[in-house]
Amino acid sequence: MTERRPRGYLRTEFAQELQRSLLEYRLQVQLHEWVEGDPYEIFNPACIWDPKTHPWMDLARVCVTNLLPQSVLERTIFDPSIQPPSLGLLEPKSSHDHNSLPHLNSDLHSRPMRPGEGKLPVDLAEGSYALEFHTGVQRGAGTTADVWITLTGTWLRTDRIKMEKSFFDEFERGAVSRFHFKSVDVEEVLLVTLESSSKGFWHDWYVENVFVNDRKRGRRYEFPCHRWIRDRVVLRSGHACLNAYEFHDLLAAERQLEVQDRQRRYKWSYSIPGCPGHLYGITNQDLPRDVRLMNDKSRDFATAPKRGSVKTFFKRVFGILRSLDDFKDLAKSVTSEISPHIMEDWHNDLEFGRQFLNGITPSAIRRCRGGLPRNFGLRDEMVQGCFDDKTTLSEEIEAGHIYIVDCGILDGLQQNTSRGNFYFAAPLALFHVNRLGDFLPIAIQINQRPGNDNPVFTSEDSDIDWLMAKIFLRNADAQLQLVVSHLLDTHLIMEPFAVATYRQLPGVHPLYKLLVPHFRGMLGINVFIREALIKEGSVLDSVMSLGPQGRHELLRKCYKAFNIRALDLPASLKDRGLDDFRLLPGYRYRDDGMLIWGCIEKFVTATDMLSLHYDRDATLLDDLELQRWISDVYEHGFNWEDNLDRGIPHRIKSFRQLVDIVTIIIWTCSVQHAAVNNGCRDILGFVPNAPLSLRRPPPPWKGIINMTDIVRTLPDMDTAVLQTSIADMMCEEPRDEVYLSHYPERHFVEENARAVIDEFQYNIQAINDAIAKRNAVGDVPNTYLLPSNIPNSISR
Repeated sequence: MTERRPRGYLRTEFAQELQRSLLEYRLQVQLHEWVEGDPYEIFNPACIWDPKTHPWMDLARVCVTNLLPQSVLERTIFDPSIQPPSLGLLEPKSSHDHNSLPHLNSDLHSRPMRPGEGKLPVDLAEGSYALEFHTGVQRGAGTTADVWITLTGTWLRTDRIKMEKSFFDEFERGAVSRFHFKSVDVEEVLLVTLESSSKGFWHDWYVENVFVNDRKRGRRYEFPCHRWIRDRVVLRSGHACLNAYEFHDLLAAERQLEVQDRQRRYKWSYSIPGCPGHLYGITNQDLPRDVRLMNDKSRDFATAPKRGSVKTFFKRVFGILRSLDDFKDLAKSVTSEISPHIMEDWHNDLEFGRQFLNGITPSAIRRCRGGLPRNFGLRDEMVQGCFDDKTTLSEEIEAGHIYIVDCGILDGLQQNTSRGNFYFAAPLALFHVNRLGDFLPIAIQINQRPGNDNPVFTSEDSDIDWLMAKIFLRNADAQLQLVVSHLLDTHLIMEPFAVATYRQLPGVHPLYKLLVPHFRGMLGINVFIREALIKEGSVLDSVMSLGPQGRHELLRKCYKAFNIRALDLPASLKDRGLDDFRLLPGYRYRDDGMLIWGCIEKFVTATDMLSLHYDRDATLLDDLELQRWISDVYEHGFNWEDNLDRGIPHRIKSFRQLVDIVTIIIWTCSVQHAAVNNGCRDILGFVPNAPLSLRRPPPPWKGIINMTDIVRTLPDMDTAVLQTSIADMMCEEPRDEVYLSHYPERHFVEENARAVIDEFQYNIQAINDAIAKRNAVGDVPNTYLLPSNIPNSISR
């Protein structure tokens, strides 16, 4: 008996079921490998092979989330006459051949679908929508391409609507473009799909936000974008949400697709053995467009030699550096922004101590506890005259007034031989806090092993000998500052957190919204940093005492000993004995830093941002996206080649643990990086103050050098120009710089989250005003940790 079904068989039922929930199917296939002697019947598509010999294999999981619009349905309904060549029909051998039926079917259906023939099985209401597109202000953000938009609701979506432009430059840089259209009413708008053509000279488009106004219901939806669009992107409402609280299957599926897409584009790489994993990319152009530097030349160390070349041309051709005053003239010819007091007072002990306390190496010092290191050949009588009350060195150590700088990790590293021999040492140095609270150097042993050819220089020695010892200490400190404190402990250590954020967290996750502004610019800059640090023949070979192998070995040794606790400010201060305000007055890194740390912690912690989404530890433990994030950081970021304990957990087990990690990330990407970077122009720009290279070895005895020897030990003209240019470049402010507590990209759109940001900004401004007021009455204002000078991310 012939079965007769209506033309719209089950279509209405399908639409009604889709209204209630997402529909899931499995696409399966049976495979047969042809062998000699197989019958012709194997080509019969109506035959089902024995599942025991030909098991069904899953090809895909198909999720149907929306009813297709009328126009799409008419284009996609099955028509055997237009199937692609890859699915071509086999020629039948006779009318009895089973392949004759598909050919007959194809002939009967060889006409295009008539409009309306695939009519939707339900009557749909009409909706009216007004759109706003906010184009970014980045260089090249605008587009001349054609733009289409599709709105997706809980079970319906609109047609693909072209935005008819009134002007050629409708989507120009910084523009707000408005359109309106009528289409099927999708009810609540869940997703916005933006597409742009590849036509025109400027087809890439940077979109900040898209706003959809539902005129029928009086609703306004905000869809954050903050990314480049070349072909197609799917946006969802800006409300932060954990996966467990998604109210619609479509949104849960979309966040999975977003993460899968990012994991294809953001890949781990391990190009530096003994260092953290990083984002794959050899050049800036290899990176995903959203994290590239817009002006890559301004951040490339390789361009540094050109920066001061014009201004210093005649000095380099016709002059040599004969005196310390010549270094001043040279620095002024490259940049006018070096603090004058540094060039005037750099050689005196008060300024020397101030820079170790409040310069660009605030973590170099630690309190001397339990006596001196055994390899420090200092005796009490050598520094007896340095103490106000004629106390002994042991008594001053016991009282907490003695601090040490130990550069021993430099011992044995390879020196730079690319331009002759550049020298460095691995000094030990003692500092004393006197009754006035001044932080003063009192003793320097230039190399680690005591001996007759390695004397301990003290402030009681001749001015020339003492100055030479301080220069070798500053040179060693500069190697550690640039390679370890700056590049490793901020740039390279933070990169795994950024890569894992892009790979594991969808844009709607609250942690993604909280962290991404603090990763801005870092991944692009780090491409240049890795090349400059390790690559032989890089610009640093022309300016640093350490050679490329020496720099790599220094990175490896420091990273092996690294623990994230070193970036936890309260814990680090306590570990190094620097947390007592009475014993060490005027330590601005601690004083100002603790104010800002507390403000960041409150912004992150239980009373503010994260508490909006995690009400208990169980919520956090059940957040699989968060757990995948920290697991990715642990496995591929910090433990890709070993299993050392660096303080990074494999799993986040408590809310307090999450708060600590997030506070450390935001602190390091903003304040800590500013602490080691903002003063580079001042400290490194005037070369004698902190020379990156030295042309002569340290003197083996006292009393054998003069001022000419000091000048000849300092870098030559070309090297000095290059160092000043690099220092100037490191402090150059990008045109689009964003400062601490400011979030111009509206990742968070909820009123309660915006209120938290407003309070954060208010508190940071109060700290800024307090520090500025204190600076106004001091002899030397400390502006490196003034919040208005602290970038929100590692963008320099």
